[in-house]
Amino acid sequence: MVSCVYPVKNVRDPTTAKAYACLQGVVFAEEMGFGEVIVEGDSMTIIKKLQSPKNDRSLIGVIINEIKEKKPEDLGALSFVTYHVEQTKWRTRWLHWGKDATP
Repeated sequence: MVSCVYPVKNVRDPTTAKAYACLQGVVFAEEMGFGEVIVEGDSMTIIKKLQSPKNDRSLIGVIINEIKEKKPEDLGALSFVTYHVEQTKWRTRWLHWGKDATP
């Protein structure tokens, strides 16, 4: 598991910011040479667009299509999954289990 920070200017809404974050994550994984990448996020809109075989023509379509253009041979396995807010709360509690939260 890794994390990184990339500044992005002139982002018009949270969905666009999440699409840029996904793109940067995939680019980072490609540069690091990871064999299997699972992009996990809470934006059902982004994940569904990435899972769709159709060419995206929305406002964030350029970003979505750039992510989709990443070749499997460059990244190995690339998959996109979503999770819900409740799962995030549970995971956070699980990470702190034994410190200040109960399972």
